[in-house]
Amino acid sequence: MVQNQYTNIGGVESLWDSHTVRRGNTAVLRHQRWYQVDVTGGNRGSEHSSGYHLDPDGANVISRFMPSVAIDRAGNMAMGYSTSSSTTFPALKYAGRLAADPINTL
Repeated sequence: MVQNQYTNIGGVESLWDSHTVRRGNTAVLRHQRWYQVDVTGGNRGSEHSSGYHLDPDGANVISRFMPSVAIDRAGNMAMGYSTSSSTTFPALKYAGRLAADPINTL
């Protein structure tokens, strides 16, 4: 896992994190999960936003793993990750969301 990211946007403090989880419908495929947790004032608040990055290409044959998130001062998020399968070479890919996008989407 990569270290979490801290943001303070307009006085709202958040920790952002990501990790790899097993896809429930397969024995070998993996995907990423990301979180934004409010921690304003040093108190662990509720999970503000989270989501999975499951299968953006619809093929259901590629594992996505080793995610890393980055957030800019406006609250836009990017997530880089690795991919691999039995029929493709390993690769690096990315996905992102703008601060104005609907909550829990990537």
